[in-house]
Amino acid sequence: MSLPPPNPSFCSDFRRASPSRSSRFTAPPLASPTAARMPFKRFVEIGRVALVNYGKDYGRLVVIVDVVDQNRALVDAPDMVRCQINFKRLSLTDIKIDIKRVPKKSTLIKAMEEADVKTKWENSSWGKKLIVQKRRAALSDFDRFKVMLARIKRGGAIRQELAKLKKASTA
Repeated sequence: MSLPPPNPSFCSDFRRASPSRSSRFTAPPLASPTAARMPFKRFVEIGRVALVNYGKDYGRLVVIVDVVDQNRALVDAPDMVRCQINFKRLSLTDIKIDIKRVPKKSTLIKAMEEADVKTKWENSSWGKKLIVQKRRAALSDFDRFKVMLARIKRGGAIRQELAKLKKASTA
């Protein structure tokens, strides 16, 4: 017993592609000419500095010393034990150091000091934002109160200067 041939009227897979339908499958033009000139620059590679974004090492800068498979890397830092970590738990930074695959701890520390990783990170906008976040999280209630008073005082000074400028421009 053989099956009857499929009926094209009942199945959308057998519709003939009209010119209007086939145009839907062409790639749209690039949004801007700069999109073609801005390739992705942060690759998973040995020596890439990454920020741990989840888990017990949250907020720590680590260096990728080996790639285990497509989901995990072997990471190391001067103040931690070398371990495997999932790529989903890493945020790659722009900083890269020149090391060989799976270096000794002393070699890694020396390479990080030569590349000045800590200073580069602290001077980057991403690092500055995280430092500010940590500082704000550590504020006590009284510190937050002092910040509020300083903001009110600053706003008053800005309003006074703005009023002077408006008065000078109208006169």
